[in-house]
Amino acid sequence: MSTKQIRKFEQDAIVAVILDEAKVKLKTKRNTISDKPYKLVLSQANHVKAIQKKIDDLSKEKHEICNLISDGVEQWNSTRDGYCLKFSNYTGVLSLDLRDSYYLKERIANRVALALLPEDAINNIEEIIAKIANDMTS
Repeated sequence: MSTKQIRKFEQDAIVAVILDEAKVKLKTKRNTISDKPYKLVLSQANHVKAIQKKIDDLSKEKHEICNLISDGVEQWNSTRDGYCLKFSNYTGVLSLDLRDSYYLKERIANRVALALLPEDAINNIEEIIAKIANDMTS
């Protein structure tokens, strides 16, 4: 009697079928296990699944609320110039901040410069400003 050697892919196919059958038997066996340690672990695993569902539900709710807040912040900011609201989706913190600090810094610097002008320059400042504006537009 001669035995013919099977090819590697045929061996792999047989192993795959055996593993599939073993998995089916384990699923069936899982339903029949009744010892106390297994039931305790199963109960804890089910508890973790329930907690995860609550987390997922809360995350979804948080995401929806954050979208509403972001829309509200965007709408509120569209009506303001020098300052704006900022909202962090991660921390949930809503803060008031300067909109464009570089632009505001320039405006503040200009006001300080004008406020610190000597008195004789302040007397004819409007004339100076008008002359410069005319020079720039001609």
